[in-house]
Order: sequence, then structure tokens, then C-alpha cells
Amino acid sequence: MITVQAQQVLKGAAALTGQPWLSQSGAGIQQDTLRMLLPVMNQGLTHIWRMGDWPEICPPPVQRRAVPTMWSAGLAYAQGAIVGDLTSNGVYLAIQAVPSSTDRPSKAPPGYWVQLLRAYGASEYDTSMTYTAGSLCFDAASFATYAPTTGVGPGVPPTSNGTVNSPWVVIPTWDGTFTFTNGWDAGTLGDVYRADQKCPTVAYPSLTLADGDWDLQPNVNGYLLSEDVAQAWLSYRLPVPQLTGDLYDSTVTYPAGAQVYFQDGTGLYGDFYTAVATATAGKSPATNASLWAVVQIPQRFSNYLQYWVAMTWQHGQGQSDKASLVQSRFMEPELIQLKKQLERIKSAAGQMNVKTRIEGRR
Repeated sequence: MITVQAQQVLKGAAALTGQPWLSQSGAGIQQDTLRMLLPVMNQGLTHIWRMGDWPEICPPPVQRRAVPTMWSAGLAYAQGAIVGDLTSNGVYLAIQAVPSSTDRPSKAPPGYWVQLLRAYGASEYDTSMTYTAGSLCFDAASFATYAPTTGVGPGVPPTSNGTVNSPWVVIPTWDGTFTFTNGWDAGTLGDVYRADQKCPTVAYPSLTLADGDWDLQPNVNGYLLSEDVAQAWLSYRLPVPQLTGDLYDSTVTYPAGAQVYFQDGTGLYGDFYTAVATATAGKSPATNASLWAVVQIPQRFSNYLQYWVAMTWQHGQGQSDKASLVQSRFMEPELIQLKKQLERIKSAAGQMNVKTRIEGRR
């Protein structure tokens, strides 16, 4: 990612407002000034960050699975095992012990695997019917869905007096959650992609935007997909960085996760850094770069942030006329350009999706 220094943003805003926020003597910005401007910078950064799916902050879709175990040829599975089948992209329950010679769940003989779903729609058990292995029925007494491991004749219900009868097995409903730990922007949900079914086991398959009814919603454990699938590829937006650091102090030991604003003393460089490990006193971003990571602000946002800081500060100082001038002369034209960039980005992404769909049908 091509980034912009925070100090460059502050310099631009200072020039627009005529404020001596950065000392000309080389001392750089002062602590009180930094603390005053941080809330304003964070407001502007959040606004532009969430304006659209900028390429700099939207990594490629990542693979996520609803179950940790995918079916593998040559393995035996115990009764109760739950696996994903990459051919059908379904999740399956072993209703009895599965020999190692058995085909994958979606192609295995009846009676070994049952696909888990959020809802089954099975008919209520009929005492006059014969049920084949793996077929489903609804037991009104226990209010649950069952399947027999072998064929079962009339008069053998799934339960009697609260006890499950052999060869019936209860089939739970499936509520597969896709965990997500990549740093999802809490204010957004990404698109969901499925792999081209011609190459479902390839590490980097061609991806097709899933149908509109593939909906992704957050829950307490991660994200719940509206489809009963074993895996999907999820697009996401990086979280908005929050600028919180005080000026770096060479006498302070900073723990991992602490943020500082470091300037080199010449007045030419200044940026926010986060400690990736404990940085003892005197180990600055300049002398021990491996202990620090710069807080990345995309270069694309530079002008917008300068105008935002200047305009917001002027409003806060009661300088409405000057703020309106910055807004009309600088901010509004910049917004027009940014929106045009987003339109081009969306157009290019749409063309790629169309191309992927066409290629996937060949």
C-alpha cells in the first residue's frame, strides 16, 4: 500500500488554516496540538474509509470453512463425525461408523452420511411406511428429525417413551458459523464468493460472486451464512485505524500494542506507530524499526484528510466563512474525484465478475 505520512496531512491542514501547528524550528508538533487534532483526524479517516471498497483496504477474499474437518479419501469416520464435502460444498453427519473404503459423503451409499441443514422439511413419521437407510422423517413426540442407519419397516417409530429406537439416529439442525479473525471493519459486511465447481479443491480457485440470497450476518461466534455450505470465500474491509498516540517519549517503555506519534526532530518526518513488541526506553521507530509498525493511511486519502481537518477545525473556531471556502474550493471537488474513482473501481470489479462467470461455464 502506498501511504501518506500523518505529518503531511497536518502540514497541509496547517497551510489551509494558517495555523503554526508544526514548528518551523524543527521541534515538530506539540503535544497539546496533537491531542486537539486527533479526534478531527479520526472523524475524517473513518468517513473516507467507509465511503467505498477502496483497493488499498480491501484484501482479496479469504477462504473460510464452517467445519474444521473436510472429508478425506482413505479415512474411516466414527459415528457422529461431522465433515465438509468440497465436491458438493455440503456439511455431513456420519450416522454410523464409516469404513475407509467408502466414497465421499455426497456419493456414498445411503445410511452412512446425512447432509446437515438449517431446516429439513421432512414429513411426519408414518407408522405404515417403510423407511430406507438415510431417509428423513419428523418425530412429533420428540419434535426432532431422524434417519435410520438401515432400512426399517412399519411400526418402528424413531422414539418410544423418550428413548431413541434402533436403527434411528437423531439429525440435528445445522447452524454453521464462519469464524473471521482477519480484522473485519465492524461497520461493514463483505461479499460472499463460491469456488468454481470445476476446481473446488484448488488452493486459489476462480471465484464467482454468490447469488444474491447468500447473505452474511454477524453472530456471537463469527458470521452466519444463509446457505448450508461447508466453505465460502469472504471479502472484507480492513478496520479503520484509530489515531490515539501521544508524542514518543524516549524515557518511556512501551508495551506491545501501544501507539505513539514519532517525529524525527527535523520537522520533516512524523507518523503514528504501534509497538509490535515491548519497546524499552530509547528504542524508537528510528533506532529499532523491527519493534514498530507504522499506522498505514492510504495516499489516496491525503488531500481529503487535509481538507477535512482544516474545515472541521475552522468550524470549531467559529470561522464559518473560511470553513465554507475550504469546503467549496477544495473539499467538494476532491469528493467528486474520489467518487469517480470509486465508480471506476466498481466498474472494473463488475467486469471481472462477468468474466469469471463466463469462464466458469466453459
